[in-house]
Amino acid sequence: MASEVERTLGEHLVKGIVSVPVGILNTLHDKKEMLPKQGSVLQFIEGAKNNLPDKSSLGAAIKIKDLVKSLDQNAILLVLISGGGSALLPLPQTPVTLNEKCRVINLLASSGANIMELNCVRKKVSVLKGGGLARLAYPAQVISLILSDVVGDPLDFIASGPTVANTDKVLDALNIINKYSLLNKIPESVISNIKVTSTSNDDSCNEVNNFDHVQNNIIGNNSIAVNNVAKVAQQNGYSSVILSTRVEGLVLNVAIKYANLANEICLNISGGETTVILKGKGKGGRNQELALTFAKALYEMKETHPHMDEFNIFLLSCGTDGIDGPTDAAGAIGHSVELNTTSALANYATGAGYDGLWLRVKYTI
Repeated sequence: MASEVERTLGEHLVKGIVSVPVGILNTLHDKKEMLPKQGSVLQFIEGAKNNLPDKSSLGAAIKIKDLVKSLDQNAILLVLISGGGSALLPLPQTPVTLNEKCRVINLLASSGANIMELNCVRKKVSVLKGGGLARLAYPAQVISLILSDVVGDPLDFIASGPTVANTDKVLDALNIINKYSLLNKIPESVISNIKVTSTSNDDSCNEVNNFDHVQNNIIGNNSIAVNNVAKVAQQNGYSSVILSTRVEGLVLNVAIKYANLANEICLNISGGETTVILKGKGKGGRNQELALTFAKALYEMKETHPHMDEFNIFLLSCGTDGIDGPTDAAGAIGHSVELNTTSALANYATGAGYDGLWLRVKYTI
């Protein structure tokens, strides 16, 4: 996104700071059109390994804050936002430390909190999230171009809404922590910040709805991705049906529903965002768990639905951002076959494992 903006604006682009995932520049080394040009005015900072905030992404956030604070009313600030933005723009409110903030998010995520709940809490303890970046940029004009990774495209939850007014109720974040019985595990500094009712410490733009200097534009989302998947599938001879672009819930429940659906049809396409409750110490992501759980459910269903043996049923579950958990895979393809594999594969995929399960999971990027 940043490289394309620079090619489009040319000399009109004065300066830019881009916070990107660790390793992305090396991953794209063969795709020159996606990399900054020689002599670029853009500074790329890699951080947030495994989609977790770290010192590098914190340093990038500080540089971005300093840049936007230096702008005047004659400047135009372009903000390019995509999935993963929350981890790439971490700047906790004083006195909360980055480690404390990460601990809170990890506790919530491992308890099954969805992305909207995670971002609600993030906004409460962040300088730049929840409209903080836009407030700091005032009186400059702000134009945000956004790739949505949140079901329904709520602007204030995509990357925790750095350019969108925070309309969460005062107690929302605290209620989420209580919902997952985590109050006694959360650092006191975080609880204190969450209980603060003011929306900003910045006097230049301190009204929650005073965002007249901001334009937020969604240029890509799940619906666009799924519709294009269906289009390509049709072009390749498949009968495509878009079931939903708003799939939510626990991976286990969603996988079983898909398996039941596969009993009726041989192809389905849908999109959304599921959640996972961590069990064990395995490595994987929600898409890999969904594919594996689907394959398990499919295999078990064949005993009572023998007609399913007549069909080759596959489930592709992948993330549109190309990353599934702390792995180098975008997701996985699951299907049921009679190949006896070890539980090590299941442990790798889900962090739980299914001993003695006869299945295979194909990994794809």
